[in-house]
Amino acid sequence: MNGQAALSLLGDGELRRVATSARALLLLHAAREYGFVRGGPSIDVDRCEDCLALAGERDVLPTGDEVDAAVAELIVGLNAEFARAAS
Repeated sequence: MNGQAALSLLGDGELRRVATSARALLLLHAAREYGFVRGGPSIDVDRCEDCLALAGERDVLPTGDEVDAAVAELIVGLNAEFARAAS
């Protein structure tokens, strides 16, 4: 089963959570591309865009508040990872 087929099996709530994470990861990717941040996980941009496209088709795109919360959680997690790596 390919990734798109697997995504299509998700319920709306699950797809919305995946889309929220995808949007947060794309924001991190953009920040890295513009030189605002360094490091962090590799981002599969195409996969994130596929997730968001399917969420849009099913009308379950994340709200701005959901994306903001996901970005904050991502930053906290990355800061903890960088702190562990530095010690």
